[in-house]
Amino acid sequence: MENAPNEPNRSGGALRILWLFCAFIPALIGIGTLDAQNLPDWVGPALLVFSGACCLVSAFGVLGGVKNMALRVIFGILLAVFFFILNAIIVVFVGCSGMGRISP
Repeated sequence: MENAPNEPNRSGGALRILWLFCAFIPALIGIGTLDAQNLPDWVGPALLVFSGACCLVSAFGVLGGVKNMALRVIFGILLAVFFFILNAIIVVFVGCSGMGRISP
């Protein structure tokens, strides 16, 4: 039994899906604030900082299996920028479509 081959860790795929879910939490929060009125002035910059941090952390989480640190940093930053732009596009498209609004 000591010479039995080690089974590969298969939980990495499920963890990457959770990191991808975390990357799009800022879009959900942004969609939730579309119809809000009388928000304080600090909410916009706070959402931008939160979105950037969420995208950066989840990009590095998705790339957790990359062993080379230089590639991990370069691709992590590129993936974080991609997530940030994708979140912004999602919020803009949902805001322009009027989805979720209740007509008077």
